[in-house]
Amino acid sequence: MAYKNNKKAKDERLAKGIERFGIAQENCSEEYERGSRDNEFALGDQWDAGVKSDRQKEKRPCLTENRLLPYVNKVINEIRQARPRINPIPVDSGADVETAEFYKGIIRNIEKQSDAETAYDTAAGNAIKTGYGWLRVNTQYADEETFDQEITIERVLNPFSVLFDPSSMRLDGADGEYVFIFEDMDKDDFEEEYPDADTDGFSDDLISDQWLQNDKIRVAEYYYKDYEKKTLYQFRYNGEVYTGEDIPEGGEEIDSRDVYECTIRYMKMTGLEILEESEFLGKYLPIVPVIGLETWLDGKRQCFSLIHQAKDPQRLYNYWKSTSAEIVALQPKAPYIGALGQFSSTPENWRTANNVNHAFLEYDMVVDEETGAIAPPPQRQPYMTNTGNLMQEALGAAQGIQESLGMFDPSRGQISNEVSGKAIIARQLQGDNANYHFMDNLSTAMKHLGRILVGLIPLIYRGKRIVRIVGEDGQEKLVGLNQPVVKQGQNYLPAPMGVQAEKVFKLDNGKYDVDIEIGAGHATKRQEAANAILEMARANPRTWEVAGDLFVENLDIPNSKEIAKRIRAIMPPELLGDDVEAKRVQMLSEQLQQVSEKLQQTEMALELKQSDREFEQQMKLGELQNENQRVRNETMKAEAQYKEAMAKIEKLEAEAKQAIPAEAIKDIMEAQATAGAELEETVEMLMGRVNELIPEREEEPTGEAENTSEQ
Repeated sequence: MAYKNNKKAKDERLAKGIERFGIAQENCSEEYERGSRDNEFALGDQWDAGVKSDRQKEKRPCLTENRLLPYVNKVINEIRQARPRINPIPVDSGADVETAEFYKGIIRNIEKQSDAETAYDTAAGNAIKTGYGWLRVNTQYADEETFDQEITIERVLNPFSVLFDPSSMRLDGADGEYVFIFEDMDKDDFEEEYPDADTDGFSDDLISDQWLQNDKIRVAEYYYKDYEKKTLYQFRYNGEVYTGEDIPEGGEEIDSRDVYECTIRYMKMTGLEILEESEFLGKYLPIVPVIGLETWLDGKRQCFSLIHQAKDPQRLYNYWKSTSAEIVALQPKAPYIGALGQFSSTPENWRTANNVNHAFLEYDMVVDEETGAIAPPPQRQPYMTNTGNLMQEALGAAQGIQESLGMFDPSRGQISNEVSGKAIIARQLQGDNANYHFMDNLSTAMKHLGRILVGLIPLIYRGKRIVRIVGEDGQEKLVGLNQPVVKQGQNYLPAPMGVQAEKVFKLDNGKYDVDIEIGAGHATKRQEAANAILEMARANPRTWEVAGDLFVENLDIPNSKEIAKRIRAIMPPELLGDDVEAKRVQMLSEQLQQVSEKLQQTEMALELKQSDREFEQQMKLGELQNENQRVRNETMKAEAQYKEAMAKIEKLEAEAKQAIPAEAIKDIMEAQATAGAELEETVEMLMGRVNELIPEREEEPTGEAENTSEQ
């Protein structure tokens, strides 16, 4: 149907809203009265008003030893230690696992920013104490300077301020057609917030009773489903079968059916007028019921708190305790009995003997005038009191409380006759199982909450946008949506100009359903993992070599993650698995090591080259020195030979002058000339070899030339 906004349509919607409010309020009134009484009883208001008034008039004690609240807190705290977690999963070919992880990360971020844990705890606690709790999803602008919106999960502190469609049969309320959440505002505050609103028109008694009480005006937020009828066709076009609202020209209709497109409308109203109107994105009502113990009774659904069935045993326990205290406290003090006249001298001491601790009490001697017998001293008379039976009755009532709740002492951590740890855990689980329906009902509610969020996320996070996601370990990452992105570390950020994009994440592609995970939280799992690795390392010390980084990372110590990174940086790559960050750190470390080694090699090569040049110069110098020495030796040898030859010639000349004829002297002179020529050739040959050993020196830098010259 078309959504009209004229005065007549507004009046019709207001009248419909007022009618529905009355129906829902009438349906919930008995339920909420019982839940309110149960809540007060769990908190200690455990005496019926009439009985308590009568006993107080008679100055009789009305003691309350609240045995129920610890059981309530136990169930609430068990839920806090193992909260259900929303887990989106892909369900068709258009969806993928990585996008499902982004959905999960966005939901974790919504929970973190909204303090959703408080909302979950409040809803579960109200269901346990009253039978009803509620979760609310809302949207709001991210800040004052943008039109971007964000999703929030809000708690409903007062469980009796919600009126849900009584025709809803599903436990999670997904089939509900409307819901109200109201508050009663002081008239002055209402007029200040809504100065143009009507506050003087509450004349009808019914409207006055529901919407104006004790100078308080009731303002209700009203969500309801509005349907528009459409026709859906199945048709064949170009040989393929399609589904749509229109058949293109040339298409052949195969089948058709009427469908109703749902829109969630929002209205803020009083019993007189509509204050605000808008539309809520999504297809579900944004308020989710968290139910306690559900049953069908007296023709309608009823929900009960945890302690409802244990109220009478608790009343009995209080009665027996009060009676026992009354007997002991109001029992008159035992009197002193003595003969007449024994208290005459110090009557005041005897009158206060039951109230004051006197150091001594004196009495008057009394003698029987007839017999002369002396009366015995005054004696205190004992009172006869036996409260053992009353205490036995109180213990029976305490046992009745446990029987009604299905939770016995060992399930609350008290010592029992179980010896083995397995037996103790089994007994504790019996108590947990007796009330597991509270955890299970919260899981059902959170599963529907997840469907609402999965439906809202692609509608809220539209266009190019960078969103923050939170991992299971609490680490935050940034992801660009509806635009080309590249991976930078753990983030997916918009691809710079000229860079090939790796992915485009579009949350509206494909369908996603929701599953629920229940178990220990990440912090508990971390501690368990650390303990398990420690035990394995004790059994096999090599475990530390392959899992030491995981052990350190799971420890609750400062800088554990940084220490784990440093351990990974020196681990073999084959042990790192898919840890991209650790491999990157290790790769950078290896590259740095390689650069360092190359630098060392370069420095050593330079040093070796310098040493080689120096060594080469030293070798050449040594060769020159050796060759010079050899030339000197040969020269000295030649000179010696020359001198020897000259000595022989001189001798021959002397002898010749005496005995050799002139022809012989001529031969000797020729031999002398020949010997001189040979000596000259020998010297020239040696100098030529020296010049060959000394090559022409290349030009060198000034410093090196000076060094060589010095050498």
